[in-house]
Amino acid sequence: MKPKRKAFSGVLVASICAFAFLLTSCASPMPPEVKAILSEKVITCVDGAVQISAPKFFSDQLNTWVADFTAACPNTTVTVVPPGDAQATAVIDIAGATQTCKTEIQSPVAFDAAVPVVNFSDGTTINLSPKTLANVLNGKITSWTDASIATENDGVTLPEEPITVSPTLFQPAVHALDSWMTRLDSANWKLNSNLAFENDFDVQAPDPTLSNEGNFSVIPYSLATSIGLSPIGIIASANSDPIIPGPDSIYAGATQVEAPATDSKISEAKLNPTASPAAQPGSDQIAVPWQGIYTIQASTCSGPSEQASRAFVRFILRSQEQATLTDSNYLPLMDQIRFGAIGALQAGLPEVTATPSTSSGSNSINQSATPQPMQSDTGAPMSTDGATPEPTQ
Repeated sequence: MKPKRKAFSGVLVASICAFAFLLTSCASPMPPEVKAILSEKVITCVDGAVQISAPKFFSDQLNTWVADFTAACPNTTVTVVPPGDAQATAVIDIAGATQTCKTEIQSPVAFDAAVPVVNFSDGTTINLSPKTLANVLNGKITSWTDASIATENDGVTLPEEPITVSPTLFQPAVHALDSWMTRLDSANWKLNSNLAFENDFDVQAPDPTLSNEGNFSVIPYSLATSIGLSPIGIIASANSDPIIPGPDSIYAGATQVEAPATDSKISEAKLNPTASPAAQPGSDQIAVPWQGIYTIQASTCSGPSEQASRAFVRFILRSQEQATLTDSNYLPLMDQIRFGAIGALQAGLPEVTATPSTSSGSNSINQSATPQPMQSDTGAPMSTDGATPEPTQ
């Protein structure tokens, strides 16, 4: 069966090449999204050395991407350096964080959500209005049996436990939640200025107070899912069902994030609360959006390794690499953002050319900037006598 599979793959690549040739013969420029879809068929490798940093909470995901990239581009070395390292040629961080280098281009690479959580060992789940949530967070409500909480959770047996708030809170999550709650109820949502924050954490050893009975905190959805904490739902109004954080509602919120792109620049990813949300693929039900969304982004630094760093970021936007995010409970980018980002990143890389390989069936081309044929969705390599071209018009 292998010879037949190889022959079929060769025909598929040849068809793509023929289609690309026809497109490059057109007088008008190719739409960026079409070019991005076709560019999924190649991996652009740029020989060189990339030094990339990321927060501790994202280190496992980064290591997965580094292993995949260096396997596909063996002439590029990728070294993970500590956050804030002045030698970094690329940086992964939360959108809006301070950069440690002169940024050449930024691109979203993943989404996460902010969720308020409580640790009840019996699995009790609750819902709170923005006003009550703020009073819990600010220390004005000190018992889970408080009348305000009981009224908003009629029929729920609340544990007779004091409320303890984590001594430090994850700032990107609190910032995302703050923006959303302010839109819902600006009159009653006010944060205590004395709250203490942190910008990083070890996902293998998070805040130990999270395991205390009755503890309250605001953390990433990815962390809450991995350690089994119960997220608190949001009562947006007295006449509507609570908004429950989950894959469907967080996905709907992520579809409201916009990051317009041109051929050379990607605008900062921002949530547009008035945009129409979308349903998860395979579902015809659109959930009420959970809008406590924040973006994880990659930035390339200007300098001699800028092209190699761009090639790495372009690689992690491939659909196969984005799919690995779900293993860490992150949300992959929506296609409209991903395709736009790929197009912008590719604009700064050497153009892909159909240079013949040195031997039939080889996937290697000896040049400093090399397009490598991508693996198919099933993982089987495509076989071809030449590199798959990427159309430029």
